[in-house]
Amino acid sequence: MLNPLVISPGLIFDGRSVMVSLGSLFFGPWASAISVAMTMSCRLYLGGPGNIMGLLVILSSAGIGLFAHFRLMSEDRMPSLPQLYRFGLAVQVATLIMTMALPQDQIWLVIKAIALPIILLFPLATVLTGKVLSDQLSNIKYLTRLQETRQQLALTLKSIGDAVISVDLEGRIQLMNPVAERLTGWPHAEAKGRRLTDIFNIVNGHTRQPVENPVDKVLADRRLTGLANRTILIARDGTEYQIADSASPVCPADGQISGAVMVFRDVTEENRSVAALEESELLFRKLFKEHEAVKLIIDPVSKSIIDANHAAEAFYGWSLEQLKQMDIGQINTLPSEQLDGQMKQALSRSRIRFEFKHRIADGAFRDVEVFSSKICVKGKILLHSIIHDITQRKQAERALMESENRYRSIIMHSPDAIFVNLDGHITIVNNACVQLFGATHPDELIGKTPDDLFGPSLPQKMGNKRTSWKMGIRQYRRLKRKSCGWMVRASMWRSWHPPSWLGIQKPFT
Repeated sequence: MLNPLVISPGLIFDGRSVMVSLGSLFFGPWASAISVAMTMSCRLYLGGPGNIMGLLVILSSAGIGLFAHFRLMSEDRMPSLPQLYRFGLAVQVATLIMTMALPQDQIWLVIKAIALPIILLFPLATVLTGKVLSDQLSNIKYLTRLQETRQQLALTLKSIGDAVISVDLEGRIQLMNPVAERLTGWPHAEAKGRRLTDIFNIVNGHTRQPVENPVDKVLADRRLTGLANRTILIARDGTEYQIADSASPVCPADGQISGAVMVFRDVTEENRSVAALEESELLFRKLFKEHEAVKLIIDPVSKSIIDANHAAEAFYGWSLEQLKQMDIGQINTLPSEQLDGQMKQALSRSRIRFEFKHRIADGAFRDVEVFSSKICVKGKILLHSIIHDITQRKQAERALMESENRYRSIIMHSPDAIFVNLDGHITIVNNACVQLFGATHPDELIGKTPDDLFGPSLPQKMGNKRTSWKMGIRQYRRLKRKSCGWMVRASMWRSWHPPSWLGIQKPFT
């Protein structure tokens, strides 16, 4: 505009329409406003009969440029060459229309002078200039995005919890993240350019022999590889870390390997936890398998035996494989409905101790005491049952009961009056004793004290008339009492553990 084409004094023509329209198209409202203000100020300064036309051309060019900006431009799209040509043509047609603002005698003169150049040349100038701007903007956006991507990748690399090292085809370090720096003991600035083997010293945890560098193997085989278990990384200061790693080739779009990247992590604590877990699992497995008590793991839904220990194998007479193919209903003699009820009690923990009869392999039956509790294994509810053989105890209990019933029958049917005093109160009396003391029912005498039957002098008499010891029992004889017109002779035995008396009274005249 400072060197315009002068058609007549005050009537000039230049390329302001091209520049203002392209500035509005590519850079939007703010750039448009600035360019409009500058060009209009300059045009007003120049003045002349073409002043109004010049202002209108500036405004129309900016308006068409802004319209195209919102229609053609986007974050990831630039106008095409045909679109730029049509855009430039529209701007120049508007310029020709604006000649109508010139004085009447100059309109046709100006049209003849500028019509052909602006219709043929200015749209092409718009295309060429627009293409340059479009390429420049695309490059700027590409570089901006590339920088943002690099920053994002660098941030990701720094934030990742695993150690990352990338190398070139010669195995020289190109990049390390902070975790890799910490584990190797080498800062990135010192390690860059060194061979990986200089900073990545790994040995076998068992043999302490050097381990082949995984990157060398990747570059040779061109495929993903990893380290064996129990690989130890020796850091720069001698600190040792158990690590797990993998390395893979870096292949650009052309398919040619440009290097390798290795990712590794410290698994020292993880391995310790795994070892402790394995040791704990082995311990509890031994507690189950090798315990002397009979143990079964039962599925309460299917009633199948999930597992059994060696004691169960010996007790029941079936092998472990056979037991695991059986259900508890084949062992427990309870009807299925009752067995289901017992299992529900164990699952609800309302009851944990049970007594059953179990069938064993030779067809015999054993009395057992079962302690059953609910356990959860991998989300599945099971019953852990501990079985004690109580067959001999049950036999002894039955024998004791039979003996007790037999002696109780002897006592109750004895013609002599017999009573038992436990802790100072009568607990048992026979029929003859009830008759001797004039009672009508044993309950009238049970609970009374010896003083109620013999008078308060009995303890002194018992203390004075010790006659013999026999198997820890003191025997007292010849106590006399007149009861119901009878003279009685009483024999008393006293036991200290627990303290009790057994009295036998014989009426005599």
